[in-house]
Amino acid sequence: MSKKITIKEVAHKVGLSITAVSQILNGKGARFSEGNIKKVFAARDELHYVPSLAARNLSNKTDVTIGVLVPAISNPFFSEFLQSIENYSDPKTHVMMIGLDGDRGQLYSAIEGLLSQGIDGLIVAVAVDGYPEVNALLKENLIPYIVLDQNNTKDSDFIAADDFHGGQLAAQYLCSLGHEKISIVAANSEATTYNLTVRLNGFLETCRDSGIKKENIQIIKTQFTKHGGQKTAAAIIAFRPTAIFTLSDELAIGVLGGLNDYGFKVPDDFSLIGYDDTDYAEFMNPKLTTIRQPIPLLAKYALEMLKNRMINPKIKEQIRTVDVELIIRDSCKKR
Repeated sequence: MSKKITIKEVAHKVGLSITAVSQILNGKGARFSEGNIKKVFAARDELHYVPSLAARNLSNKTDVTIGVLVPAISNPFFSEFLQSIENYSDPKTHVMMIGLDGDRGQLYSAIEGLLSQGIDGLIVAVAVDGYPEVNALLKENLIPYIVLDQNNTKDSDFIAADDFHGGQLAAQYLCSLGHEKISIVAANSEATTYNLTVRLNGFLETCRDSGIKKENIQIIKTQFTKHGGQKTAAAIIAFRPTAIFTLSDELAIGVLGGLNDYGFKVPDDFSLIGYDDTDYAEFMNPKLTTIRQPIPLLAKYALEMLKNRMINPKIKEQIRTVDVELIIRDSCKKR
């Protein structure tokens, strides 16, 4: 029985990337030279390469396929974002989703894998700053893409929540309750992204403007997970703040659990405010005060902007910011 020829072998024969060959074979090779297109089809016929049924289905010209790349599908923020993308997609839009499970080392191969499936556009919700090879991959394949707020980019379409304002709102609320000594639970350097830096800066600047002394602000950096938040409890207790601001609800639930392990209660011993307003925030005990990001709106606008770019690649750069709001529940009290 003869060995099945793979697309990798076709790519090797013509000296092009797997991504380029896949796009040409899927009828999406208009961006490539006529010479390269002819070489690919000639190699396909010579090697008797047959695309899989799935690949042929994806090449249906009447439909479009959009890739969505997120850091972790398990994170409630991104799972809601992905669900919202699905909700706003029309029947002729197919969505291919990939989560990196926190391993950014897989970023390049994940995008390459999506491109090899013949996607027509890409929504990147993973930080690509500092990965020039990823930017080069996207540019050289001329795939329309939009980046979410984890990135500080000046050369692509971009949508973000107003994280600086979100940080301001959190600080203003704690200051209004009389808190003057505050712990901040932030991401470690491995997990820090542009939007988290902006979020933190908004909070710190407002604290400074409100007269809170620098020595009364503690910044703890940890893994951007519930377990990371839980591990900060001892350091928070040692600092003895009256309030805690976590840069995500994921961290907040971990901090809450860690404080409970030591016998401390929220908000009796510490006020606690999170960020994102993920779906479990109102089901925590106590219900979590947090900054709400309009996740469905981010997804809706991301899809709209990407389709604008796909229809007309020459439109001017699209940049959009959506506002956030303070959601007051039960986890904070007056000093």
